[in-house]
Amino acid sequence: MMVGGYKLEYIHPAAILYYLCSISDFFRSTMAHAIAMASGGACQIVIYSDAATPGNVFRPDKGRKFEAFYWCMPEWPDHVLQRSMCWNTLALLRCSIVDTIPGGLSFVASKLIRLFATMDAGILLPGESGPMMSRAKFNGILADLIGHAQLTAWKGPNAVRSCVKCANLCARADDHLVAGDVGLAEHDDKLFVQNTNAEIYLVVDTLATFAETCTSNTRLKKLQTEIGFNHDPLGIMLDKEMRSLYRPVEHQLVDWMHVYCQDGVANSEVACLLHRMAALDPPITNDMVRTFISGCSLPKEHGKTTADWLEPKRLRNNSLTAFASMTLSIVGCLSMFLALYGVAALLPLEVECFGLLDSILGLLSLGPSGSMTYVNTLQHLTSEHHRLFAMLYPYAIKPKLHQTHHVVSAMRDLGRLLACFVTERKHRIAKHFAINTCRHFEHTTLLDCLHQQCHMLSHGHDIFSKEFLVHPNSVKGHDKLFTSSVAVCHVGSLHAEDVVCLRDGVVGRIDGFWRYGSGGVLVKLQIYECHNNECSLRDTSRCRPLIVEAAHIIGACIWCPCSIDRVIKVRLPPALLF
Repeated sequence: MMVGGYKLEYIHPAAILYYLCSISDFFRSTMAHAIAMASGGACQIVIYSDAATPGNVFRPDKGRKFEAFYWCMPEWPDHVLQRSMCWNTLALLRCSIVDTIPGGLSFVASKLIRLFATMDAGILLPGESGPMMSRAKFNGILADLIGHAQLTAWKGPNAVRSCVKCANLCARADDHLVAGDVGLAEHDDKLFVQNTNAEIYLVVDTLATFAETCTSNTRLKKLQTEIGFNHDPLGIMLDKEMRSLYRPVEHQLVDWMHVYCQDGVANSEVACLLHRMAALDPPITNDMVRTFISGCSLPKEHGKTTADWLEPKRLRNNSLTAFASMTLSIVGCLSMFLALYGVAALLPLEVECFGLLDSILGLLSLGPSGSMTYVNTLQHLTSEHHRLFAMLYPYAIKPKLHQTHHVVSAMRDLGRLLACFVTERKHRIAKHFAINTCRHFEHTTLLDCLHQQCHMLSHGHDIFSKEFLVHPNSVKGHDKLFTSSVAVCHVGSLHAEDVVCLRDGVVGRIDGFWRYGSGGVLVKLQIYECHNNECSLRDTSRCRPLIVEAAHIIGACIWCPCSIDRVIKVRLPPALLF
């Protein structure tokens, strides 16, 4: 494909679907499931776009920095959508080349989206009992807010008009708002005036007409500031042929990882709450919290806690500098700290606000379809959290606080909740191959990514299987019975010694995993009884064995020892409370 004078190599989506169906039994069943779940007979296509830099993140190799495009079908089962190897690579292109293409990333994206137009008519895929017809339509782009700005010539979240979806949102100070506008502190989503695609395209067309006749660059910049879009004659917004494929209101999918956990709302609230506790008399110091967090135990897949997570140099400008996974763990640990030491008696509203944040993140973590059960609850929690945050920390309000509402609206538009955690993990694969590629960068890296995915499938490592044991060992005398200390299931990777919670509220420690033949994964647990009828306190001295199917597990828990001998404090999944 020629893009701005450059030959862009890509993996055609129809071709990869056909090939994967031909070599993987599990992928055939995955596609059969997607076809059965498709609304109106057509599956949805979501493209992910982001830049990645190979090498040491603290000493990046900018010459190898590249734009990555991956894609998936939201109708795939949850366990497939949450495994990085299961997202298909569409194209890779160095950022230095993107910068030389007229229209930039927006122009490149418009060419790639067109590839999926051919799938609307349908393709025949190998099925279990014969060919099966699959139809699919492009239905959104998943990216961070800066990525969406680059893709659509939107001025971005820090502009005066900091939201594509809301026509009346204005980031100016409240005393500078005009009639009908609302500020970033507004929490009531009923007051947001929703844009339509026709209105956005009318604004962009009007700007284009003005740019053709305007002789003053200052006037053009002023108009762009007021309407929230830049004039990009070769971008996706002014491509008239793309308007039947790309709808800016529905297709801008807001990612909750970046909104909450990547210099997001959670980072700000953790920092503000720590400052507020340190200002008490007597103070609850940062060192106290750091000591507590260093004593907490995470699921093994999440690593270990460390006091360095909250060292003073990370707490700057009312925000916590931390990776998204660290932020999620910090919120869970800090939530236990607040409950265990009764901080609500000193800071009732602050603790209530933080509890809402913890519940929101817990429900969002349930996965693409699991979180959809709580979409109405999430809408209410988001609005109430926004109200309390704006009241308690007005100095820390950022545009991402408003975007939390559009996490929920994107869930409703798509019918699933997708997040960038899985695609950020997929970056590791592409960066691993890119770091040592010196010639034919895009061609070589793209083929390496494809070959690894196909190699794993063709050699028996079926990444589309719902459950499997990691490095299983056969049991002597039982040819079909296998055991392992690590298993992968619908909640991700679980390890022996992890503390997990079951759907009925039972909490226990994993002893090991078992599987007989092609059956489901069984988990042997030591169940912990409640202490004094308090569900979050568990007595490790009173335990009993239990064997359950892995499907009964809600998730792995964070826990910490408490002052009572052999009693632990467990952070129960918020799904149990709603």
